[in-house]
Amino acid sequence: METSHLASPNAGTSRAAQWALVLAFLGAIAAACVRGFAFPPPASTIAREFRSPAPRPMRPLHVADCLQYPRAFDAWWSDAFGLRPTLIRWHNAVKLFGFGVSPTPELFVGPNQNLFTTTHDSLEVYRGAKPMSARELWVWRHVLNARRQWCQERGIAFVYAIAPNKETVYPERVAARYDRVGPTRLDQLTEYMHSHGDQWWLDMRETMLRAKQECAGEGEIYYRLGTHWNERGMLHAYRALIEAVGLQVPGVRPMPREVFQLEPSDEQGDSWAGRLYLEDVLRQEGLALSFESHTQLQQLNVEQPQHTFAERPNSGLPRAVVVHDSFGELLRPLLAEHFSRTTFLWSANFDPEMIERERPDVVIHLQVERALAGFLPSLSPLDTPERLEQEFEASSTVLLDSRELEEFEVQGGVTAVKRPDRTWDLVVDSEAQLLVPAFDVPHEGWVVFKIEIECPEPSEFVLEFLTLAQRKYFVQKDPRAWSKQGRSWRKPVAAGHNTLWIKLLVPDLWGPLRIDPSRVLGAYRLVSLEGRAVPQ
Repeated sequence: METSHLASPNAGTSRAAQWALVLAFLGAIAAACVRGFAFPPPASTIAREFRSPAPRPMRPLHVADCLQYPRAFDAWWSDAFGLRPTLIRWHNAVKLFGFGVSPTPELFVGPNQNLFTTTHDSLEVYRGAKPMSARELWVWRHVLNARRQWCQERGIAFVYAIAPNKETVYPERVAARYDRVGPTRLDQLTEYMHSHGDQWWLDMRETMLRAKQECAGEGEIYYRLGTHWNERGMLHAYRALIEAVGLQVPGVRPMPREVFQLEPSDEQGDSWAGRLYLEDVLRQEGLALSFESHTQLQQLNVEQPQHTFAERPNSGLPRAVVVHDSFGELLRPLLAEHFSRTTFLWSANFDPEMIERERPDVVIHLQVERALAGFLPSLSPLDTPERLEQEFEASSTVLLDSRELEEFEVQGGVTAVKRPDRTWDLVVDSEAQLLVPAFDVPHEGWVVFKIEIECPEPSEFVLEFLTLAQRKYFVQKDPRAWSKQGRSWRKPVAAGHNTLWIKLLVPDLWGPLRIDPSRVLGAYRLVSLEGRAVPQ
């Protein structure tokens, strides 16, 4: 018996609906593409993410360009896609408001949309899951004491202060699932320093916890949507810092609280809302601080706009250099009131040459707690060239010698040719780097380098290094491997022959070093780069 197959009366309608859905989807994609090509988002849209948009790639002209074009096009199109801001906004809103989770790995979320940064492994450090090694503790204590001694030898007071992370002050706003499994790095450093009799530095945790209690009826002391203290909290930090200075510099006292006025403001200050494309719906308390100021901040130099200074001529006040990170930004106008000249260096590094040029009476160094995981003070100001030369000559353990290498791995526009006398000719015609092979440092020692180089004209010698934390990025050829914060050594060099000395106090030094000779294009001669092990 034959069976007849009759088409469903709804089959045509169903097929038409499917085609309509497909065409609508393709139309939406096409509209976004047209909009992206014809009207790409302005640079200001990407600027909220604290970066510049990827440039539109040029049409490839050579085979090498063809190999790079897909990646360049993908980066540009990811930024230029027509519906990008809207889609990002929807994605972030659903995750944050709908599920109460972070829309980005750079944040973790607490109650009431309290945002905390994960930068420098802050969450792991808060939980005690990323402790300092014995070698790291030794380096921190050794370098901090060296900086203090260096200042004392020049009649300069030295105040070192650590500002607590927001989660340290507001642990109750961290989700319970992030349980503590050990001490934080700041706990470790405090115990280690105190066990060696070093109680001269300022741990600001007690100050900020007390401020939190005192301000409970007024408001918060850290930004709810950011990571820094706000103007209310900053006033308490300012008082503690100036009181610490006053213990060493007579006559320096904090201004009374009555001279400051805190008023509500529409300004949001430190907030992630803009980066999340949610600034209209994600709001926090804004504050404006005012007082009678006698100074005005000015740019220290054009090349480094983050560095500023302020002066009070003929005031008879002492001079100061303030080395700080982002937690020092709000403090600048207040600190400047206490000195005849205040130089603010927004940097993780202690710059002896800059400090000597400024001739201060006091050096104030302020760092946030997460710097203990994101930065390593790998240089001691007491390691002068004379001292390093003595240590180098006293060692017979050679770890690396460029004269024994058969070749350098080069990146970019540089050629490296070995001469019969075992020196190296380097010809640089564009941005370029040389990779120096990895070597092993004895566990109870450090490496001292002697570098001899001849330059075509005055330049800067840059030596970059990696740690174990960057290994995965290096293996994946990720540019984050060579992030320079706290992991590069820079030294001005003159035209002609230069001899440079450096000791790297890096407990977890790993992988190749990288030399960047492209500050000045031309012909260099690397006479030698030799590293020897010296005892701890």
